[in-house]
Formats: sequence, C-alpha cells, structure tokens
Amino acid sequence: MKTRQTVTGNTALTNFDAIVIGSGAGGSAVAHILAKNGQKVLVLEAGPNYFQGLEDPSSQNLTTMFSNDELKTKQRRLIEPDSVMDPRTYRSKTGPKPRSFIGDVNPLPKTVGGGAAHADLKAPRFMRQDFHLGKLASRFPGTSFADWPVDYDALEKFYEHMEKTIGVQGLKNSNPFEEKRTTDYPMPPGAKMYVGLKVAEAAKNLGYHPFPYPTAVNSIPYDGRPACVDCGMCSGYPCPNSAKGSPPVTTLRKALLTGNCQLISETRAIKLNKVGTKITGVVCLDPQGQQVEYKAQNYFLAASPIEDARLLFLSDPQGLGNSSGMVGRNLMFHYQTYVIGVFEERIHSHRGHSA
Repeated sequence: MKTRQTVTGNTALTNFDAIVIGSGAGGSAVAHILAKNGQKVLVLEAGPNYFQGLEDPSSQNLTTMFSNDELKTKQRRLIEPDSVMDPRTYRSKTGPKPRSFIGDVNPLPKTVGGGAAHADLKAPRFMRQDFHLGKLASRFPGTSFADWPVDYDALEKFYEHMEKTIGVQGLKNSNPFEEKRTTDYPMPPGAKMYVGLKVAEAAKNLGYHPFPYPTAVNSIPYDGRPACVDCGMCSGYPCPNSAKGSPPVTTLRKALLTGNCQLISETRAIKLNKVGTKITGVVCLDPQGQQVEYKAQNYFLAASPIEDARLLFLSDPQGLGNSSGMVGRNLMFHYQTYVIGVFEERIHSHRGHSA
C-alpha cells in the first residue's frame, strides 16, 4: 500500500487567514468558498488521507486506496476510529454517575472526507416545514427545537449551487411533495435497480409515490469524474473510482487546486487556546504524537457533532462557547431502517448505486 500523505496542497503556505478543523462535508465546503475567494486556508483532519492526487489538476491522477473490501472497511476499521483505543462516549444525565455508553457511538468515520466519504450521499432538500420545527414541535415539552433564521426560498439558490458542485442526479417534479425547483438536477437518474422496480410497483399499488431519489453519485461522467458502475458497495463504503461526490473529490479538491489551501491529515485538534473570548490558536497532536500549535485569523469547527463538543469541553471545562448550555446536548444521529422481503425470484438487491 502506498504511503499516506499527511500534507497535501500548497506546502509553501505558512500563514493562514482561516483554519478549518475537519475535512467532511461542512469543513470542505467552507474551505472551498474561502480558498476560491483568495483566503489562505489550513484544513486539519484527525484521520488519514486515502486519496491520491487531490492537488493535481489532472483528473487522470486522482486515485484512492479504497476497494470493495468488507473485511478491510468494516472489521479492520479502515476509516473508523478503534472503539477500544479511541472510544466515543455519552451519558444521558449530568453528574457523577457512570457514562451511559463507552465504545462506538454511531459509525462516524475519522478520515479525510469524514462521514460523507462512506455515506451513500442521498441529497434531498429540506421541505418548508423543516425550517419551522420550533413552532411545529412546541407542543412537545422538554424539547429544544428552534426555527431556522432563514426559510426555503432564501436557501434555494444555495441548494442549487451545492447540487452542481458535488454533482446530484435526480428527476425534477418526480416527487409530488418536493418544494419548487428553479432548475433541474445536474444529472439524470442512473439505471434503475431491479429490486427498486419491484418495490416501486408494490408501493404504487398501495397508493405511495416512488421516485428516483436525489443522490450525489454520477450517473454520467461529470466534473472530471467517471459515472457510477453500480458495484453495490456504496452505502458504508468510500467510492473506489470517485464517482460519488464526496468532499475530497469535490469541494476539498477544488479548494486545494486554487493554491490557497493546505490539508494536514492524521493531525488531531486537542484544544483551542484563547485570550478572553478570542481564539488564538489550535493545539494538535501531529502524526508523531507531538504537540504543535497552528494559528490563523479565523477558525471554523467542523469535526462532527461528537468531536466538536469534545473539543469545546477540552478547551474549557464549562464548554467553550457554551453560554446556552446546549453544547453536547440533544445530539441525534442518523439511523437506517431496514425492510426485509422474501421473493420467489432472485432480484439481485446488492446491485446498484446504493444497496
């Protein structure tokens, strides 16, 4: 296996306008916007970088170390932290009581690209009511839902921008409940899975409305990346040929190609230094386990809900930026619901761009 890169991009950069902690969907998008507007950006990632050629403008040199290997990815935790050596924990109540759980809290990867490297990247837009859960859920006591400060109309053009940036396939007006769209999807839907056709037929008979789900996976060659080959190893696995619009091959790559961005992987942020209310630096453990501090004018925390909360409490016993008392509370993860059906014929449900 090739040696993993720890420093990628413009290695000559030493002074930074911004430091982004985390290279997932949020952090890479921030890095892209800042770098293309002339800001010098440092992206810090605790996990390894399995992507090669991200800073090379030739898409022919864009490769990964991933493969359709269940043993490597799932059992040997290629992209996830070891739950024994690097456990995540939570507790349901504050106080001296033991933690409620110690181990693997949801399969959140620690790798360049974050969770969006192994997600199957379904890409729906919020519906109008999703922006107003504060009002809609106010009847449930003890909850902390809040209305968004913006609505769907204000975000519609940003949805369009990101769909083009990462490459989303879909079919306009196929979902009778979706909000208005100014433009069509950047790509048409890919080939239909046979099992999908069978389930859709049954759903229609029950009065439901099946439709091609918006997904950030190339159905045709797009933005210098190939079309999906429908290998079936999409959900839970990074893409071997970069057909999936994960951050490393979309927003992070675009940031690195500006020459204004540097990525340092296998470098874990352990504390935010501050003077008063101003952040003055990020203390990290480098790949050799030595402490090093990076400084910039601005700092962006995008290391996932668990890691964000952990870093804020490591930086201040009361939780840095925790005047609301909400840091680390009410975290809710994405769980998948599985439906099992028995058919008389072989329907090859493992074949397709998401299975």
